[in-house]
Amino acid sequence: MSAPKVSVVLPVYNVAAYLPKCLDSLLNQTLQEIEIVCVNDCSPDNSLQILQQYAAKDSRVKIINQANTGPGIARNNGIKAATGEYVGFVDPDDWADKEMYEKMYAAAVKHNADIVECGVRTHNEKNGKTKEKKGFAAIADNKAISAAEYPEYVFDGITSGWNKLCRRAFLLANDIYYSDGRAAEDHYFTVAARLKAQTAVCLPEPLYNYLVRASSLTQSPSKANLKVPLFLAEIAELIGKWEGREQNSNPLPSLFACDAAGLAAIHYRRVPEENRTEYLELCAQNLPDEANQLFTDFIKPYTLKDKIFSLRHTVKGIQKYKVYSILGLKLRVKA
Repeated sequence: MSAPKVSVVLPVYNVAAYLPKCLDSLLNQTLQEIEIVCVNDCSPDNSLQILQQYAAKDSRVKIINQANTGPGIARNNGIKAATGEYVGFVDPDDWADKEMYEKMYAAAVKHNADIVECGVRTHNEKNGKTKEKKGFAAIADNKAISAAEYPEYVFDGITSGWNKLCRRAFLLANDIYYSDGRAAEDHYFTVAARLKAQTAVCLPEPLYNYLVRASSLTQSPSKANLKVPLFLAEIAELIGKWEGREQNSNPLPSLFACDAAGLAAIHYRRVPEENRTEYLELCAQNLPDEANQLFTDFIKPYTLKDKIFSLRHTVKGIQKYKVYSILGLKLRVKA
């Protein structure tokens, strides 16, 4: 049998209740020339048994077993084992629309793209509400782009790996990988891929379905978040070496400061309270000065004096803002 057009990498850990729906959505894709590379991260439930049942019925399901080292390393091992021309990533509690990979692969071929991204539909498990997110496709609808042309694309809000299709040879040639942590481990991967891609295509259609779970790893306080400042330092180094524009006209450092400050603030709130001093020290040591100052302003609690009058800086996405507090009222203006 010829090599598959798409390999879908699926890290699996303690998701037996969700796994069948995810696997069914992948095996029922209208693009049949795919393989599903399932990386069992030493799951303590019966997820492995479910994988084995599916593999026995469909040869496109391949299973890799590894020690419990987290989703980042699981995805990296999946990339190494994949044989497809393009590689996609799905979380095992999510699912894909049946035409997702056919449409994304067609766009990749049409534009000879290194990356294709699609819109996302989020499903809140607790309240049943759904939302649609287009990401950068709201600007670059079905258009071939690059970081040199649209630097703001590099830090677009959907930095998870699961709504993306990447040329496998491109990932290997550029040594693009997931961080080895268990928190925001796909942020470095996405920024590096967007930065180095010659051509990227954004499809606005929400083809990926993301389940918001209160019990998921990303929502739980954990020391794993202490690694976030470390991979942000890696991104800063990557940006410093970027040759897409002359350095004196390079907007990426400023855009990165906003992105890093916002991400650092999100994960500061997910660090156990007893580890927050250590987290602050790691941010001071690893973030660029501008990013660390924005982050510090972002998380600082408002005192009574601040409510009477204060000026702070904050970020939303990749936009900086000045926040004036006057007699308890807040006024936010673009910086």
